Amino acid sequence: MTKRKLISILVVLLLACIIGGGSFYYYASHHVEKMISGHAYQYSSKLNGKDNNRTMYVTFSENSDKAIVTQDKSEALKATRSSGQFEQVYKEQSKNASWKYKASDNKLTLGKVEGNQLSQWQYNNVLAFGKHFSSSNFTYQIAKAGQGQVKQKMIFKQID
Repeated sequence: MTKRKLISILVVLLLACIIGGGSFYYYASHHVEKMISGHAYQYSSKLNGKDNNRTMYVTFSENSDKAIVTQDKSEALKATRSSGQFEQVYKEQSKNASWKYKASDNKLTLGKVEGNQLSQWQYNNVLAFGKHFSSSNFTYQIAKAGQGQVKQKMIFKQID
């Protein structure tokens, strides 16, 4: 094999890897909107590498921008059974606070309205594939408590 032929093969392989990797990245960074509706996810927060036992569950409506956020796994799973079950759980939860979500491109925003006060969490740089998605950081704005940015990876795993 000549040197020129070897270089040509390496260039083709390198281009294939770059195109394949770029295509996968584009797919994963623009897929969260399509994959979350109608499903329940588990996530837990870890600070400084330590699990602080704050496992939460979020179920996204299949037909609207509503979300259910709870610490009760069975409640999150119950909401995925049907639209009627989702509405029933959402109505019960909405007595205290109502949750909405918006997913687009590589961002997911969760908003909580409680007593006419809005709190928001925006997960940035979301990569979604398989049965999970992750975010490299998130910003928050809590009613009457302030705002900020947390630079920690959050992983959401589908549980239904």
